[in-house]
Amino acid sequence: MRYNNIKWLIIPLLSLGLINLALADTYTAILSKSQTALAAHQPQLALQNLKTISAKVDDLSIDEQIKYNTLLANSYEALKQPLNAIHTRINLDLLLTNPEASQANSKAILHLAHQLPTATLENLIADPSEPVLAGWAALALIVKQDKPGTAKMNADIEAWKVKFPDHPANALIKKQATTETKPVPVVAVPIASAKTPAAKPAEVAPAPVVKKPADSYKRPHYWVVSLEGGAGFLMLQDVNTIVGSSDPTTHVFHPQGLTDSPIYGGGVRIGYYFPVLGIHSFTTQWLPGVTAGLRLNYFNGSSKGQVQWNGPVNTHTFNYTMPVQSMALFAEAEATILRYKRFSWLGLIGVGAAQNQVSLQENNIDPSNPQGNLSFGSNTTTGLAYEIGTGVGYNITPDWRLTLSYRYLSLGNAQLASKADQSSPNPANNLPVTTSSFPLTSNNIMLGIDWNF
Repeated sequence: MRYNNIKWLIIPLLSLGLINLALADTYTAILSKSQTALAAHQPQLALQNLKTISAKVDDLSIDEQIKYNTLLANSYEALKQPLNAIHTRINLDLLLTNPEASQANSKAILHLAHQLPTATLENLIADPSEPVLAGWAALALIVKQDKPGTAKMNADIEAWKVKFPDHPANALIKKQATTETKPVPVVAVPIASAKTPAAKPAEVAPAPVVKKPADSYKRPHYWVVSLEGGAGFLMLQDVNTIVGSSDPTTHVFHPQGLTDSPIYGGGVRIGYYFPVLGIHSFTTQWLPGVTAGLRLNYFNGSSKGQVQWNGPVNTHTFNYTMPVQSMALFAEAEATILRYKRFSWLGLIGVGAAQNQVSLQENNIDPSNPQGNLSFGSNTTTGLAYEIGTGVGYNITPDWRLTLSYRYLSLGNAQLASKADQSSPNPANNLPVTTSSFPLTSNNIMLGIDWNF
């Protein structure tokens, strides 16, 4: 019995070990087949082989990961896909600790970036989602546009160093003269084991390495300051009113139109951007990050039109004008749902408090109404508020973004003053007026600018 128990414990462990060995042999075989295909000038076949294990790269050893990324980069280069090759070599750089291999890889990245059209480089520079790639693009653009050995090139490179102080290309700049306009050509290099030293400067020959920690450039965090302004229209709901001790009446507002209920405003936000998923192809990212922060808004508007007093017996009509002011503070989260090159699709939600100040002037236009005109003085209330919206952004530079968004605002409740000034020919009608609170909401279009630092 005891033997059987041990047997049923050992058999699964042996099976698991055999499976792992088989998988390791499979990965090794695929890498070898890909290397053979590259040597036979069949980069498409090599790429197909490598893609079969792309989802299992983290299961490979460090040596195998280096070999995988090097073969993948060489395949893209042979297929004239420099941008894909650059992305792969940026990943490869995180694995290399041998200085010569790292320098050769950096030269290869700069050479590939130099091949990209100027317009493509400018788009990459303006994309804040991949600062490492933006740094390589900016450096390649300097090499493209500046005459070697000139004061302008030296000044541009110094400015580049200030903008990208932690960029991996800084090590290359220190070692390589800035007057070199054509980096060494990239060749499909043979892949050695991790124990093989780099044989040539142009090779990306792996050396004994320990995997580097995740590069902060790859998933950036930064502060955001935003300014915005816009316009929209107020939406009013009915207000229950009691005049004196009479039965309740209801104010039913009928604005003349959206243009007669305008609201204008703006605000400032301070937030912190942090990455979330960053699921991306080479030009598209889904849910790359969220900006969490505080937004302070101020809105000023008014509504005018006609209001009906619906009482238990009679209905009377007034013209009305209602000025509204609102100050709101929101704790909000803005998600970048999708980023494509310089464009981004945004979603916003926030909750906080609003302080609303309203007054109301009603002018009697019903000859049968003995109440006369009513004037409610200014009254201030504070309550819960929330916002929800969506919009688009466009990065004019990596640090500056324009935004255009729709915003629905629930500014909490407002309430008219508890006493009204009545001008009635009949003094008996000049009675205290009590009103219920009513919600203030608005629909707004906002234009803004963000600064990342």
